[in-house]
Amino acid sequence: MHAYSPQWRSRGSVLPALAPAIQNAREKACPVRRNLQKVGVVALLMFLHAAKGETPAWVASPVGDSAAKPRPGLVAMADQKFTVTPGVGESFPVRDGGTFVHVPVKQPDFDFVARIANVPQDRGHLKIGLMARVSNDGTAPSLALRWDGFKDNQCVQWLYRFAPGESRLQSCRWGYERKAPAPDNLWLRLQRIYPEIRMYYSTDGKEWQRIAEDRYLAFFEQDMLVGLHVTAAQVADAAVTFDQVSLTTAERTGQSQKELFPTLHVQTTSTIYGADYRQSPSAAPERIAIAIPDGVEKLQGILLSGDSGNRGHVRDVNVKKGVPAGALWNKHYRFAAANIARPYEKAEEQIKLLAEVTGRPELANLPFLPMGYSAGSVIASTTWTIPDRTICAVYGGEGRGPGENTNRTVPVLRVEGERDGPHAVRLQGYAQSLQAGVPMTMAVQWDLPHAWAKTNNLAYTFMDAMIAHRLPPGFDPGKARPTLVPLSAKDGLLGRIDQWKSSAIPEVVAYDEKLMASGNYAWLPNKRVARAWQAFSVYMPETAILFPTHRGKEHAHTVDHVLPANKPFTLLATGPVGANIKVEFYADLKRLERLDDGSKPYAATIAGLPPGLHSLYAVTTTEKGEQLSRPNPILFLGE
Repeated sequence: MHAYSPQWRSRGSVLPALAPAIQNAREKACPVRRNLQKVGVVALLMFLHAAKGETPAWVASPVGDSAAKPRPGLVAMADQKFTVTPGVGESFPVRDGGTFVHVPVKQPDFDFVARIANVPQDRGHLKIGLMARVSNDGTAPSLALRWDGFKDNQCVQWLYRFAPGESRLQSCRWGYERKAPAPDNLWLRLQRIYPEIRMYYSTDGKEWQRIAEDRYLAFFEQDMLVGLHVTAAQVADAAVTFDQVSLTTAERTGQSQKELFPTLHVQTTSTIYGADYRQSPSAAPERIAIAIPDGVEKLQGILLSGDSGNRGHVRDVNVKKGVPAGALWNKHYRFAAANIARPYEKAEEQIKLLAEVTGRPELANLPFLPMGYSAGSVIASTTWTIPDRTICAVYGGEGRGPGENTNRTVPVLRVEGERDGPHAVRLQGYAQSLQAGVPMTMAVQWDLPHAWAKTNNLAYTFMDAMIAHRLPPGFDPGKARPTLVPLSAKDGLLGRIDQWKSSAIPEVVAYDEKLMASGNYAWLPNKRVARAWQAFSVYMPETAILFPTHRGKEHAHTVDHVLPANKPFTLLATGPVGANIKVEFYADLKRLERLDDGSKPYAATIAGLPPGLHSLYAVTTTEKGEQLSRPNPILFLGE
C-alpha cells in the first residue's frame, strides 16, 4: 500500500469494521520483533481507500520559529528524497532547536516512514530522525524518534514532552535505546492509531522492532505537525539525506476528537480603564489600568500585577472593551485585574484613583491578591506593607522573600526555576532562615530557567484555597473594607523540601515548630494544596495527564481546557506500561476511577464534577511504588 513518496496522501473514511481492528492492535501483546505489515498497519490500511485532496506544502523551518516560514537552502526535496541541514540550534531538555521539515496532519490515524540514507563523515554530533509536534513552538508537546550520533553513545532513542515547558523524558536515561554505531540502512517509523502513537525502527524496512513498548503509550492532540528533524551541536551545514519517505493518513468513523474530549470555548470580555498616576504633583505621569469582567456586579477582590498587561489596551484611551489575559479566571472569582506602577507600596493610592475613574467606589475597599515574576515579583511587597488587605501572594524569579521574617500573617507561594541562577539556590537557603510560624509555600520547577512557565499548575489551587478561606462570607465592599479571616501557620502542614529531587513523592507531615526550624520543610496551608504541591514537586514524572490539561504559560491567571460542570468527560493520561500497573485518577483529594491494567490506554469516563476549580491527577502504582502526575487545575463551569 505504500508508494514511497514525500507527498501528502489524503485518505477517505475508514469503514466501521476498522474499530475492532484498531482495538485489537492496541490490546494485542507485542513480541520484541515483528513484521509490522502483519500487525497494526495492515489492519489499518486494508480498510482505507484513496480520495483526491489538496497537498499541503512541506515546510522547512527552525523549531521555535512560530511563523514557520520556509528558508531556502535548509532543505532540498526530490522524489522520495529529502536533504536537510540542521542549521543553528540543538534540542535541549526544555526547548528544542534544529531544522524541522513538516506538514500538518489533522486526521486521527497516520503512518510515517523514512530511511536515513546518508550521513556526512564529519557529523558533529548529529541527531537525525522523525518528529511529531503539537506546534512549532520550541517548548510544545512533542515526540521524537531519532538516531543520536554522540561518539560515546550512538543509538536509536526516543523522547517525549507531554506538556509545554516540561523537560523531555528520553530513553538514554533508562537504557531503552538500541545501540547503533552507524545509521546505515536505518528506517524509522511513527504510527498513530488515535490516540496512541507507537515508534519502530528497522534495518531492512520490512521487519520492525518497537521502541519503548514497555515504557509509555504516547498520546497527543489530534492535530499535529509531522516530519523530519535534524539538529547538530557543532556542524550547522552537515547535509543529511532521507529517502523512501512515506506519509499515509486515515479518517475514521465514530466520535471526533471534539466529541471525545469536549472543551467549553468561553470568551469573556472585560471593560478596561486607564489613568495617569503621579506620585507627586511634579512627578511624570505613569499609566495604570484595571480590567473589570463584564457582567460582574459585585466584585470580591483585585488581582495586582506590576507588568504592562492591561495598560497596553488603554495606552491612548481611558476606557476600552477587551479580552485581557485571565478574563475568564477573573470572572469566575469575581476579581478585577489591576496593573499598577512603582512604588507598589502606593497600591492603595493607585487603586483609589482607579475607583474614581471607573465609577466603582467599592474598588477602594477590595482586598488584594498580588502576583508577579522577576522584577514584577516586588508586587508581593504588599504582604508586609498592607497585610490586612492582602489575601495571599504568588511570586518567583526573585532572590529574596517578601518582608523576610517580618511577614507572619499573609500566606505566600514562591516558585523558582531550578536553572534560574542564584534564585533557586537561595530558595532552600531561605527556607533554612525562616522562623517557625511564617506561612510560606516554596516549590521548584525542575530543569527550567527564569520563567513563569508552569507556576499556575500549583498557584491556581493555592489561590483558590486562600480565597475560599480568607474572604468573609457575604461581605459588602460598598460599605466597608472586609476583615480577612486569619490563617495560622500552625493549622497547616509541612512538606519535605530535601526530598524534592527524587523520584519519590515528597513527604507531608503535621506542623511542628522544631521541624519547621530545621530548614528542610515548606509550609502548606491544607491537605488539598499539599497534594498539589507533592505532584508539582516530583522530579521528572513518568506519569502525565493529557486531557484535560492546564497549560497556562507565561501569563498569570490564564486557563486552557474549561469543562462543563456535572457533565461526563474523558480523562486521558500516559505513563509506565504493564499489566501489573495500577492507574488511579483523582480530582483534588477524591478518587474518581481506578484502572487495574496499565498495558492499555489510560482512559476513563468520569461522571462529572461540581462547579469550581478542581486539580486533576493520575497516580500510577508500580513495583517501585506510587508516582504522581503534574497537577492540572481545571475550571468546571455551570450549575
